[in-house]
Amino acid sequence: DWKSGLQAKTFKEFGKEWWSRWQKTMAAPFNPKHLERYQGLGIDYLAVQSGNRVPDATTVYENSKFIVYQLKY
Repeated sequence: DWKSGLQAKTFKEFGKEWWSRWQKTMAAPFNPKHLERYQGLGIDYLAVQSGNRVPDATTVYENSKFIVYQLKY
């Protein structure tokens, strides 16, 4: 619920967790060199805009707007 924030507004602890995760993943622009950092945060899949293709990474899904990579195997 990252667009409306309803869960974060309704459940205080959820909001704290959401904000912590957002800071760790979304505060800085996407950088493909940080894939290991994302894995270390327990992220299984990473969806990026098609313009942010990660060289030599295996795609699990792709359309005209997004590419999805599996980070954990």
